[in-house]
Parts: sequence; C-alpha cells; structure tokens
Amino acid sequence: MASEKTFNCGPCDYKHETQTAVKWCTDCTEALCLTCFEAHKSFKVSRNHSVISIEDIDALKGIMLDISKVQRCEQHDKPSEYFCNLHDEVVCIECIQTKHCQCTGWLPISEAADGVKSSVTKETISTDLEDVVRNVEELIDNHEIERINNQNACINLKDEASKLVQSIIQKVKNLEAEFVKTVDLQQKEISSNISSRTLELQGKLQKVQELKGRMNAFEGYASDTHMFLGIRKISTELYDAIEEIKSLTENPIVVMKELQIADSVTSFLSEVSLIGHVKNDRTHIAFKTTPLENPGSCFCLGFKPNRRYENTEYCKD
Repeated sequence: MASEKTFNCGPCDYKHETQTAVKWCTDCTEALCLTCFEAHKSFKVSRNHSVISIEDIDALKGIMLDISKVQRCEQHDKPSEYFCNLHDEVVCIECIQTKHCQCTGWLPISEAADGVKSSVTKETISTDLEDVVRNVEELIDNHEIERINNQNACINLKDEASKLVQSIIQKVKNLEAEFVKTVDLQQKEISSNISSRTLELQGKLQKVQELKGRMNAFEGYASDTHMFLGIRKISTELYDAIEEIKSLTENPIVVMKELQIADSVTSFLSEVSLIGHVKNDRTHIAFKTTPLENPGSCFCLGFKPNRRYENTEYCKD
C-alpha cells in the first residue's frame, strides 16, 4: 500500500529549506526531492545507492527498523560501517581501531554487500525459506488432521461411557428419591422450629417497641419527676426483655448445610469411578529439517574483496 505520509527532503531540511520528497535512499535512509535526487545520482559515492519511490516506503518500515539496530555498534554506539572477514562481524571504526586492529581483510559493508542480491547464498536462503514454509504448512495440516481425529475419538469415548452409566442410573435415581424424601421431612421440621422462635422474637420485639413508645411519650409530656421514675421502670423492663431474648437464642437453630455421603454410597461411587481409562497413542509428526548454513557466516563465503584493508596504525590500547 502506498504511503499517505508526506516526507520532506532531508538535504533541503539541512539547508533550512522545505521541499517535498519524491524518492527514498535506502542506503542513506533519507528522503530526497527531485533536485537532490538528480544530484544524488551524479555523485560517485552515492550513484550506486538503492533508491525507491517515496510511495513505497511503507514496504520498508519493518526491515529498515531491524537493520537500523544491526547497523549500530552496541559497544561503542557508533555506526557499524565495516565488515571483518576474519571474525565474521559487522563492526564500527572504533572496533577496528581496538579489538580488530590486527585483523586483515576488513572492508566497508557497502563492498562486502556488493552482489549479494544475485549471490548463491541469497538464492540458497530463499530456497530454504520456501522449504521451511512448505514443511511448516504440512505440519499444520497434519496436526489439524490429528485434531479432527481426536475430536471423533472423544465423541466415541463419551458414547461408550454414556451406555455404561445408563446401567446404573435407575439405582441412583431410587437413592436420590429416598434422599429427597428425607430432606423434605427435615426441612419441614427445621422450618417449624424456626417459625416458632420467630413468633416469640416478634413478641419480644413488640414489647421493646412499646417501651420505646413510652420513652418517647415521657420525653414529650412528662415532668422531670415522672421522667425520672419512668426511666427507672423502663430500664428494668428493658433489662428483663433482653434477658428473655438471650434465653430464646441460647440454643442454636438447626440448618441444613451439606450432603454427608453414606458409607454404602461412597463404596458404590468408588466402584463406578473406575468406568475406564482413555488409552492414548503417541503420533510423532516430525518437522522435516532443512540443512541451513550458519546464519552468521553465510555472506563471508559469498564475496571476494578486490582489495584488502590492512593498517595496524589504528590500534589503540
């Protein structure tokens, strides 16, 4: 998809001028207007650079982001512009002056990459990619087949188990019916006891509410003397009511909580828990590996530099 974003020309921005870019140099990672593009083609240092239309820049976003990380030396935080053939490493100028100062055959990445698009290594990797894609797709298909087979096996296993369970369902239903009958009887008895206590508590509540009403009446109409005597009487009656309520609630009420399975039923369940086990088979769907070259050394075998860079004067302590 063509990019909808507008880019300004990099060289023009550097000169504090604004021009819309029409090209993108993947080597310089910079946008170019038409005038700067023509100049870019004329310079010896950049005439062989790879330049694409600015509309196609979206296609490069992912790979340019990855390459920008690789082209930066992690140790020195400088551009990695050279390739050491001896150690098969992409390095910066400071690496050459220190760690690689005794190495021979290092050269700029631009020369190391010359002809890589038509190299045997590139074609080999492309073929390897196709093989791996095909093999993984085949793996996916085979796994999907096994998934479907497993679904069908699951259905058959459930059918077999269902037939076996049907043979004991009637007995279980009879046990369930007896249990339900017992639970209903217990529920009625417990509910009756709770209702009786509730009625008594309602009576105590009515008594306390009457005391509250009398207290309100004293506050509104009684003299201080009547108020004094009334409070003493209400206090005594309230204390008696509290003691009666405590007496009613001393004994816990019985409530149904959980099922305690009878020993005979537990034994029955332990037997039917051995309905059967699923016997599994192991199917090995192997990945057809493709012999690949060492990813770090594939390109050092694909070029022969025309000249060697040997300069031990760069060495630093």
